[in-house]
Amino acid sequence: MRFRICILSSIFLIPALLLSCNEKKYPTAPPSPGRVTLYNDSGITIIIEKYIQQRGDQEVSRIVNGHLFQGGSYKFTNIIDGNNSLVFDGGDKVNVLYKSQGSDSPFSGSWTVEVNGNISGKLNRSGGVGGQ
Repeated sequence: MRFRICILSSIFLIPALLLSCNEKKYPTAPPSPGRVTLYNDSGITIIIEKYIQQRGDQEVSRIVNGHLFQGGSYKFTNIIDGNNSLVFDGGDKVNVLYKSQGSDSPFSGSWTVEVNGNISGKLNRSGGVGGQ
């Protein structure tokens, strides 16, 4: 009886072991460098108040207070490296704070992305940002 139990348990364990040994684990590629761009499709002029760039334990912010007109775009610069490059390191986090200029359609918000290649967002009529 014990012999049958050992054989039966072995029959069920062997395929499970083979499946777990056969599972391949591939290393994930590091995030790619890229540019960050915000397009204004909200129908009104917005103000980009500031943006914050994070890389590991570093965090730097830049006050912009710039107007972004309907149909326009804003390309953010890499402020951690201090070279005014439009290319961020892969894995950098960028948080943009913005608000509407007029009081007829008031909104404010933020848009946060993690760089992995070029990233663009489109500000819509409700004040939210979607991918493009």
